[in-house]
Amino acid sequence: MNGKKVILLVEDEHIQGSLAMASLQDKGFVVYWAQTIKEAEFIFKNKNGLFDAILLDGCMDSETPNTQPLIAFFKEKRYEGHIVAISMKEKFSLDLVDAGATCIAQKNEALAGFTLGLFGDK
Repeated sequence: MNGKKVILLVEDEHIQGSLAMASLQDKGFVVYWAQTIKEAEFIFKNKNGLFDAILLDGCMDSETPNTQPLIAFFKEKRYEGHIVAISMKEKFSLDLVDAGATCIAQKNEALAGFTLGLFGDK
């Protein structure tokens, strides 16, 4: 990887977020982890949207998809990088793609490798 890629991880579940963050950091990514929608907006604004990718869970503190407005927020702020839907339920990830996410990844140990692939690295 040329230079460190910066990731915004939006995940409310502590175990899932901790595992994702550790595996991404092990692959050389700089990771900012937001555990709420408001925190995701705050971090995004605070870092001027300078993320190489955003990994976005579909449901934050909810059993139904509720992060589609975050995609609209990122796009409104002119974010043009990858927005990766990482919901555990495929339907919820597809809902995020319909809302403007660029792709879907499984939320498991392969997530870091998938994220590397976004940038042409293995």
